[in-house]
Amino acid sequence: MKFAKVIFFIFLAGFIILAFFIFKNKIYPTSENVTVNKNLTDNNTTSEKDITPTNMNGVRPDVVKIGDSFYVNFLETKPKRSLGMIRVDANLSAQYLGEIYFGSNGSNVTDARMATSDNENFWYPFETVTFNPDKNYLNLARYNVLDQGVQIIDHKDKVAEGIVVNPATGKISPAGSEQTDDPLPSYYDGKYYVMTRTFQSPIYKVRVFDSSLNMIDNYSLDLSSVIGQNAVSVNSLVKIEDDLYIITGVFNKLPPGDPGAISKIIAIPFQNDLKKAKGAKIDLTDGEKYASYVSSAKYKDGKLYVLHNNYIGKAADTIHEGVLEIYDVKNNFALVKTIPINGGKMIDNHMTMEFMGDKLYVFYNTPEEKLKVKTFDISEISR
Repeated sequence: MKFAKVIFFIFLAGFIILAFFIFKNKIYPTSENVTVNKNLTDNNTTSEKDITPTNMNGVRPDVVKIGDSFYVNFLETKPKRSLGMIRVDANLSAQYLGEIYFGSNGSNVTDARMATSDNENFWYPFETVTFNPDKNYLNLARYNVLDQGVQIIDHKDKVAEGIVVNPATGKISPAGSEQTDDPLPSYYDGKYYVMTRTFQSPIYKVRVFDSSLNMIDNYSLDLSSVIGQNAVSVNSLVKIEDDLYIITGVFNKLPPGDPGAISKIIAIPFQNDLKKAKGAKIDLTDGEKYASYVSSAKYKDGKLYVLHNNYIGKAADTIHEGVLEIYDVKNNFALVKTIPINGGKMIDNHMTMEFMGDKLYVFYNTPEEKLKVKTFDISEISR
């Protein structure tokens, strides 16, 4: 009996210590399905892991690297709709940090993309949506990164307004109207830039903010001199050596699956004030596939890394094929390699990536709305 009591108290003490550790560090369990060097389908992946917090579903991950950690923003779809944050280290250990600011205007949060201004904190523009009236809004939030999590500094709601497609009524946006979904953030020359698209148009809207998120400039970026009257899609901004490039999808205003529909991924060099193109477009894809939706682009050691979608099929039957493509900038942007990331029927397929050490980390969601990360050896995939 005495021995049994000793065992019981040892067990109880261990449980209390574990509970205290979880409470103190706010660590939420994540799925631990790890595959390392197991001949994955793309034959390039070093490791792959599910980082979805337990009892949650999530989509649209976006990431920034701060210090020796990744901060992954994602749209929680279960148990409720909100924006959440996960911290991931180089070994893919994941810590759920809880909900982050997702608006106070009674709208549904949808798209958010992240950037860092000083490699110590992060900020993000995000879209919220209302139906009746059918509106979407651009919002901003800025955060401190602390050892125990993240802390909001300030936010701006309803910076801009657009018209959203309403699935219930079939209402679509007028051509040329602003779309605040998938806003592109970039910190450049000491200022915060946010770029949005216009519907069925070659024009981007650009807003510039100071360190307090006060808007200090607002202009249209018309690319018709470079791409004609074709329309732009989701894009990324990347600095290649001394030049800024917009990496974007451009299409002939026909949707995937329609006869004659063409969409390519292109690169456009820009002047340093980001107000005018400084050269001709560079075709990165050939138009054989309906390539669009550039969710992330990075440059490292002479190579351009681009995450984008190929769309297969039409309307509700469209398959998203997420790929990582690597281009040799010094060899006229020649394609080095195409690596499959994910695929399937998804409302949205947003992928994101960051470098750390000698590896590339790619974060994505599955059709089942689970969040995953793949790692790649840079030396292997860049040749």
